[in-house]
Amino acid sequence: MYDRQAFKINGKFKFWGGLTVETLGGGPSLVDSLHKRASDLKIPIQFGTRMIDVNITSGKVCRIEVKRAHEIFQVRQ
Repeated sequence: MYDRQAFKINGKFKFWGGLTVETLGGGPSLVDSLHKRASDLKIPIQFGTRMIDVNITSGKVCRIEVKRAHEIFQVRQ
């Protein structure tokens, strides 16, 4: 997909802004790998939930604020 989503400048690929980059196996494989990694790290997945804020300290995520339905709550590490 490089030929449709990027061009080469000085030997490096530059991608067009806002375009999706193709992954090996397509979207389903990407989602599967993310789910597996979250499971390996014992990170719960909450569907229908949107992250609205994140607090990063010393390069680590310490807290996120999420919204599900009409409820806003914090998730801390």
